[in-house]
Amino acid sequence: MLSLPISVAGWAFAASSLLTISAQIQQLINPNDFMREFKVDSADVTRLVAFLLIILNTYDLVSVATNNVVMLWVSIAGRTGAFGLFYYLGGKWRGLAKLEGGVVCVLAALLLLF
Repeated sequence: MLSLPISVAGWAFAASSLLTISAQIQQLINPNDFMREFKVDSADVTRLVAFLLIILNTYDLVSVATNNVVMLWVSIAGRTGAFGLFYYLGGKWRGLAKLEGGVVCVLAALLLLF
């Protein structure tokens, strides 16, 4: 049964997911800014990535609503992988890596503490 988040970590995951979903919906509608900033040549690829991020963050929301802590840790693992990939790509992606790394640290700490 779905419910509101029951922990600080759950609320943080929900907030992070909702912010990401809203940003990705904007990217689906108009991918040009992202393409220009990150030097991506294909609107289709940009929209595909946005769509996949919407799906992944929807899973986070469902995990929060069902209090599925195991899936939240799986999300942390996936975000850690994204951090590594963004850092490896360098350039403007490093800024995104710093943001993702910060989010990973905060969410993991909240899961451990609460």
